[in-house]
Amino acid sequence: MPMIGPSAFQGVSPMRLLWCLIACLTFASTCLAADDPSLRVGVAKTVITPAEPVQLAGYASRKDLSTGVHDDLTARALVLELGGSRLALVSVDLIGFYGDTADPLRTAIISRTGLEPSQLFLCAIHTHSGPTLGLDPKTTHANNVRFTEGLKGKLADLVASAIANLQPASFSLGAGSSPVGANRRELRISAKGESSIVLGRNPYGPTDKEVQVLRIVKADGSPLAVAFNYATHATSLGPANLIVSGDL
Repeated sequence: MPMIGPSAFQGVSPMRLLWCLIACLTFASTCLAADDPSLRVGVAKTVITPAEPVQLAGYASRKDLSTGVHDDLTARALVLELGGSRLALVSVDLIGFYGDTADPLRTAIISRTGLEPSQLFLCAIHTHSGPTLGLDPKTTHANNVRFTEGLKGKLADLVASAIANLQPASFSLGAGSSPVGANRRELRISAKGESSIVLGRNPYGPTDKEVQVLRIVKADGSPLAVAFNYATHATSLGPANLIVSGDL
């Protein structure tokens, strides 16, 4: 049987992927030995706010370094274990893992935790008010290189902490809706009657309003974690903003 690795899921939202993986884990649990049927879940969270001014990602026209912090950036780890198999999902308040930074970060986490590459998934919320990642000093500001280097240890410790906190748990799935997202393909008509599509706000255009929610509780029924997914572009603060923020 051919092996399926992370590259097979490119373009799939992390939350949809997580739902599929949990469904597979649930189905697989019926095939496990009776003495090892339980799902265990571990969670951890850490602050990753840059300690010095950095280049902010998302707008090529924005050249100045950040001037302050509106709200802390965080990284969160969710580790699921069933029948000895583990799955780790790491979500960070960043725009993405550009500049060939995903592999070094993954390597640091895998080296620290012993996870297999196929057991680890990185995702970013795509805020346009967080630091640009980069390890090449020729193309990336020195402050951002230091931030990226520091992220290796922080994410490795984060996932290790989530694994150390594994405990019996159960989950439920749900869905709701939110009006926050907007279609940005705005139709404009000039004085000459010529039409064009611009980057604006189209209240009549299609958008995905669904909020997918995964609720995880401890063995005693108390909350352990909530994971959710919503399709929107985290650009609320705009290109003139120089304040670090997770945005939406």
